[in-house]
Amino acid sequence: MTATPSRQKEPATWELVLKRNPVERLKQEKAPLGIRDELPALIAMGYESVPEEDVVRLQWWGLYHDKPKVGTFMLRLKIPNGILPPAKLRAIGEVSNRYGRGDAELSTRQCIQLHWLRLEELPNVFADLDVARRFRGRAEPDPGGAAGCRRQPLARVGLCGRELAVVSTAARRIRHPPAVQVPGRVT
Repeated sequence: MTATPSRQKEPATWELVLKRNPVERLKQEKAPLGIRDELPALIAMGYESVPEEDVVRLQWWGLYHDKPKVGTFMLRLKIPNGILPPAKLRAIGEVSNRYGRGDAELSTRQCIQLHWLRLEELPNVFADLDVARRFRGRAEPDPGGAAGCRRQPLARVGLCGRELAVVSTAARRIRHPPAVQVPGRVT
């Protein structure tokens, strides 16, 4: 058996990342968090006329096409460390009842997903969730949701795994808008 020659890997550069990854290109072209301010213009265009690039940018606020329900969105609310006080859960339930036919799901990744949200109602959905600083956007944009456990507040972290950190504090700190500009996943 002959050995196959290994393929030379190109060194990672921003040009290479932007060439291979369309989402990173979109982030370079227009800051994704600014899409929420553009909702009135998108509403004026109508659902069918919204460019696909803007639909992708809406994902930074937790909004996804609610397939197969054409014309509606699903809003994914991240729950850091899985801790959700009753007042916040009540606010989510009210938004679901008012704008989404009462449909909501608890996901396995510590999220709540609201369905049947129409484009023209999204400013009101966000306004209702913003009341009393209950949520900001997708319960604040984050790079992937910090999962944790209330019963085990300490976790091993660091390169060698010998350091301890309070996970609930870290989960709240990760949720910082500049982290959205970080390419790929933060691990």
